Amino acid sequence: MRDGKASIGVALRDPVPWPELRDIVESAEETGYAAVFVPEIVWREAFSTLAALTSVTTSALLGTGVVAMTHRDEFTTALAAATLHDLSDGRF
Repeated sequence: MRDGKASIGVALRDPVPWPELRDIVESAEETGYAAVFVPEIVWREAFSTLAALTSVTTSALLGTGVVAMTHRDEFTTALAAATLHDLSDGRF
């Protein structure tokens, strides 16, 4: 919920080319989706992808969904999250 209202987010799981992914995220924000989630499944590293998507979003919340913790430690994950939160003006 944002501002006391129910919100809808979108999870992007499919391995689409980068230009197409940017277009999808821009369209999602323009049509009212409140959040974009990029799970770390098989195609891109989640934090880097979301950091790049901050350049095409202004209001959508950004989230990772699933992150493979078996391949990273807690400290590095916390640093990535803090960096992304700062880069996105508090939207992560």
